[in-house]
Amino acid sequence: MSDNEHPIWYKRTPIVLAVITGVFGLLTTVVTISLTRGNGAGNGPDTAPPPVVAAFEVEPNAIPRGEMASLAWRVENAEGAVIEPDVGAVALEGSWSVQPDETTVYRIVARGAETSVQAAAALNVLSPPDPVSSTEANPPAAATPPVISRFSVSPDKVEAGASANLAWAVDNADSVAISPGVDSTAVRGSQTVSPSRTTVYTLEARGEGGRRVATATVNVARKETSPPAPPQTPPPTVSQFRAGPDAIKAGEKATLSWSVSGVSSVEIQPEVGKARPQGSHVVSPTKSTVYRLTAKGGNQSVRAAARVTVESATVSQKALLKLEKIQTFEDGSVGTTRWIFKIGSGGKQLFVLPQRRYSDRDGASVYQPSDGASTIVTPEADGSIELEVKGSRTGSSSANAFAYGKGTVSLAPGAVRFKVANASKPDEGSFVFYFSLKKLSSTYLPNLRRTLQVARPN
Repeated sequence: MSDNEHPIWYKRTPIVLAVITGVFGLLTTVVTISLTRGNGAGNGPDTAPPPVVAAFEVEPNAIPRGEMASLAWRVENAEGAVIEPDVGAVALEGSWSVQPDETTVYRIVARGAETSVQAAAALNVLSPPDPVSSTEANPPAAATPPVISRFSVSPDKVEAGASANLAWAVDNADSVAISPGVDSTAVRGSQTVSPSRTTVYTLEARGEGGRRVATATVNVARKETSPPAPPQTPPPTVSQFRAGPDAIKAGEKATLSWSVSGVSSVEIQPEVGKARPQGSHVVSPTKSTVYRLTAKGGNQSVRAAARVTVESATVSQKALLKLEKIQTFEDGSVGTTRWIFKIGSGGKQLFVLPQRRYSDRDGASVYQPSDGASTIVTPEADGSIELEVKGSRTGSSSANAFAYGKGTVSLAPGAVRFKVANASKPDEGSFVFYFSLKKLSSTYLPNLRRTLQVARPN
């Protein structure tokens, strides 16, 4: 295959092979260089496994001139392979008989989808010794070959743009040449080099006794550059969200109005749903209601709230709210655990259960407060009151040592079970609260119990 026939992934990458000739054979140093396909603009992330030369050898590695040897190879993750000289394109696994006239370094190049690699194997061809003339009783002594006592690089790994130092020492040599890019021809010396990519430097020493070669490699690591940070999008802004009027009587109407900027979506709950960034909506709740606006923009969101209080058209009826009992399902720890609970409604605290021990063990999981767990309240026009329970576990450093729940207690007959969101850490604390709500009048009204599941919110 001629130089013009080599594909660009093969031709554009220089390959350095070093061979050292001995007195009775050859000591061969083979350098394998990875070939990277590209046009110089940089490569993107790997999308396929790189090719691998799993095996490439010659057997035997030394033959007398005129005899044959066999090349054997195996390549993985490659699209094709080429062996030079004299062989050409080959299968990814096979063998080939060769009969060179002189010492030859065979090289195999495996091309993958993204990169290429190569390996080399040297076949030493031994010349038969010249016949000794019967008249040569005392043949002349052989010249001493060059000796490369040192050829090293320090450090052998640098980043692009950094420098390394080559140092060498040679004896019995008439000339010394180092490539690429080293001008010195002294038999001893050093020079600083700054290669832009991984480079194999080759020292060649020549003298009357022959030729010697050594190599030293500087591995250049590409500097990792962090991708630019994405531009920061400012969070949405809620410039207005209010109810007018914010207090109405049952059957009357109020208007919600809002103005939001920098958003991709706006939602108002309950009742309204998806909305434009600016607008208004008429509502007529039957009981006091907190409307919540959620504005989202990019990966950020903001919230706002507006409350419409519904006043009873008749004289307000007082009622007695009482906590009948607490059942503990998870106390948040092994054994008993101390908790404090606060009960409120409409943002106002109604009463507090002082700190005490709670246990989820059989026989101790139900607690009935004796006093301090009731208060007089004014129900909504429909005879209900919305409650909120907040609990905290004392003496714990856990971020999950709290509980939360809310629900509605009503004067209407019949039992109601509240459905609450499951906590992400229910084993940190889970309770059921039982309340009763009774009118304060001479007429008997049965206690209607309602349950409130208390657990940490999502």
